[in-house]
Order: sequence, then structure tokens, then C-alpha cells
Amino acid sequence: MGRYKIEQELAQALIGIIRDARGAKVSFRAKSLLNYTDLEKTQRNILRAAHFCKKLVKAGIIKAEVDRWVSKRKVSRVLRYYVDASMMIWYLAKSAPDRARELILTAISHTRGRGRGISAIEAFRVALLENVAMNGNSEKKEERKE
Repeated sequence: MGRYKIEQELAQALIGIIRDARGAKVSFRAKSLLNYTDLEKTQRNILRAAHFCKKLVKAGIIKAEVDRWVSKRKVSRVLRYYVDASMMIWYLAKSAPDRARELILTAISHTRGRGRGISAIEAFRVALLENVAMNGNSEKKEERKE
């Protein structure tokens, strides 16, 4: 399976995690992101998922924090990624999941090059404003019908 197909699956899984969230914050690891896809749980795919999440952190779409714990004289360190209700991706994933997926893939493609086009954050802001404008227009139309 090609890199683009894997990135599409991971983006869809991230949107699914956010949409299914009941609280105001959702956290996940790269390995658990694979549980929401049809991809095999091989080391190669886990590393691809970690690289995918790293790109999203670099683009400013999600955030990361480090979990540490000590067990039998060994210190383990795991990156845990999270999205909360104050982030733009949260709102877009809940209201317009297809648009959010497109923007995630656009943001990842922008992190490959050296800043061609607009940044990922600017793309999210534009999409958020478009979505609010579209929702605002539909609410006004419903009011007129009544």
C-alpha cells in the first residue's frame, strides 16, 4: 500500500477518533491510531503512524506530550498525542469531516516541502471561516422558511 493511501487511512482514523469523543479532549498514541484503520499492526505501519502524527504536530494541528513511567529499572517514554475542543481540527471534524480530512492531507503535503503555498494553520482558519459562513447561511434560510 502506498504512502498516500496510508496517510488517507490515518487521517480518516483521526477524524473518527475525534467524532466519537464524548468529552472535550481525546488523547491517543501512534499505535492506537492504527486500531481505527484496516492496516496491519506491523512495526513499519506503527512507525508510519508515528511519522504521520509528527507531521501533524509540526503543522500545529495536534499537540504532543510525553508519558513516562518506571518499571523494573527501565524508564519508558511514549509520546501521546491529543486534540481538545479549543483546536480548529476538533470543530472541523465534528461539523465537516470530509473537509477536515482534506485539510489534514493538505497540511501533511505542506510539511514535505519548504513552505510552498499557505501554511496548514492558515488553511484550517480559512476552512473554519468557510464552514461557519455556510452554517450561518443555512440557519438564516431555515428562519426565513418558518
